[in-house]
Amino acid sequence: MILNIVLSGKVHDTILVGVGHMFWIIGGLGMYFFWQRDVHAVNFVLPIFISCMGFPFIASCNRSNFTKAVATKPALEESVALMQSILSMASSVAGFV
Repeated sequence: MILNIVLSGKVHDTILVGVGHMFWIIGGLGMYFFWQRDVHAVNFVLPIFISCMGFPFIASCNRSNFTKAVATKPALEESVALMQSILSMASSVAGFV
């Protein structure tokens, strides 16, 4: 999270979302290849740790991109709160799935 805070002022949010997705892809591939019987516990923990490292990049940067996109459209000014709540609910559903 600290790395995300430091980079958010220097790197475009869309790039940070891509970095977060890369963490998720690498962690997911690690789960696929490393989760086998009779292996060390690191093989189970490391892919999950790598995947979780990607979440702060994806969540906060997507919300920032969304807010910037809505702010540029004056016609959406009255619907900002509704659209933010729909975005939050969609993120919650994604977490449940």
